[in-house]
Amino acid sequence: MGGSPKDATDPPAPPIEMPSESRAPKLPMAQAEAPPPESDASREPDAERREPSAADYDAKLLMPRWTMYVQAGVMLLLAVSSFAAGYFIGRGDAVLERRTAQQQAARERTLVEGRVTYQVSPETVAPDEDAVVLLLPSGVRVSQPMAVYGIRAQDDPPRPTHESVRTIEELQGAYLRTDDDGRFRAVLPSQGEYLVLVISAHATRPPGEPPHADDVRRLDPLVTMPERLISHFQYRLEDRELTNGSPPIEVHFPLESQWQSESGGSRPGIDDQRDGPRG
Repeated sequence: MGGSPKDATDPPAPPIEMPSESRAPKLPMAQAEAPPPESDASREPDAERREPSAADYDAKLLMPRWTMYVQAGVMLLLAVSSFAAGYFIGRGDAVLERRTAQQQAARERTLVEGRVTYQVSPETVAPDEDAVVLLLPSGVRVSQPMAVYGIRAQDDPPRPTHESVRTIEELQGAYLRTDDDGRFRAVLPSQGEYLVLVISAHATRPPGEPPHADDVRRLDPLVTMPERLISHFQYRLEDRELTNGSPPIEVHFPLESQWQSESGGSRPGIDDQRDGPRG
């Protein structure tokens, strides 16, 4: 089919413009996921973002909490056990020391006992009830002589609170009065040599017969007015070794007429049995 003359004479159609790349409509593209914003930690230097080393783990406490509680309980139990063991060990040592001291003191303490009698007549011997027995360690000294009133044979037996009695006990001695059978008994703090003074409560010296001068001199530093302590009664004064093995102290006072003065050269002494049998 041929074209019409009109078609041959028509002006040519304008060229079709192809959209250039600049003009091409932008098609929506799949947007890639935006990376998350960097945190402060991600921006830290590499040295701080390195993997933890073994030293880092050593510096941290890597154990459960219950393990810590168990270990604390064990340590507390050990501390209490150690304290208790030390307490009982120390207490045992103290008990042992106390027992040793008691045993030592028991070995040193001395039981002293005896009897005092007097001659009533040539045929009769009687217990010297309420006679005075004074025991003092030999060589003992006092700061002030003891008062004699209240501790003489003619006085009533003194109370334990009597000043002179307390002084005698403080000097590690003993003040005694015999019982109705003339017996006495005491426990002295230690063994050794003692000054033994026994004053009768019944037997008297001859009228006008004073105590022996040497005896007065020995007693003078210990008591005020020894003559008044002895008074007109017969007495015995001597040094005596007192131990746990010592025999009982036996004192017998003779008849008044048989008491010999210092000028006579002799006088009956402790344990002298020349004046008749003991009752």
